[in-house]
Amino acid sequence: SCDSDSCNGHGIAIYGLSATQSLNRITVSGNTVYNLKTGWSESVTLDGNVQDWSLTNNTIHHNNNIGIDAAGHYGFDPDEKTDYARDGEIRGNLVYDIDTTGNLAYRNPDGTYSRFASGIYVDGGARIVVEQNDSHENDLGIQVASENTGYNSDRIKVRNNLIHHSLNVGIAIGGYAPSAGGTSNTEIVNNTLYANDTLHAGFGELFLQSNITNCIFKNNLLYA
Repeated sequence: SCDSDSCNGHGIAIYGLSATQSLNRITVSGNTVYNLKTGWSESVTLDGNVQDWSLTNNTIHHNNNIGIDAAGHYGFDPDEKTDYARDGEIRGNLVYDIDTTGNLAYRNPDGTYSRFASGIYVDGGARIVVEQNDSHENDLGIQVASENTGYNSDRIKVRNNLIHHSLNVGIAIGGYAPSAGGTSNTEIVNNTLYANDTLHAGFGELFLQSNITNCIFKNNLLYA
């Protein structure tokens, strides 16, 4: 047995730890990542000084935290100016059944679980294209946000994705609280969202959170 602070582990993790040299020209493609017990961690993660990368045509399913995470500003790179995943693409992936139920890191005092694991999550990344992915039956379909105060996910293009039967919400943008970071200069276009919010929690197909600036939601098809 283990507690919520010791049951942690990634499926695939790429961390750029150097302030002087990025990890770059990285391809993660054609993998199946499933049945993970990740705790606070994620299934497939890029964080720190990572640029010029692609995550394509992977199948990620039945994991108990976030499916794909392009993150930044967690201090892995000592230089904050390059401490984020950037200039990448998340394309053609199948991500499903990503749910924190049973994950001790997300267990509430009353025995329930906070079910907010994204199938695809951009958390403080920049200049990333998220396209042609199928995200379904996850806690959240796709989220573009930032958990760190003073930093945004910036210049993200979310386009031509299929997002359906998410437990809480199809697409969410912005920081989870006013004190968190946010989302800026982001385009959400030509996506199909249907039958999301299966828990009937009221988050719906598109959920706008805190600290959102200059974002576009256009030409999407929504069927609730």
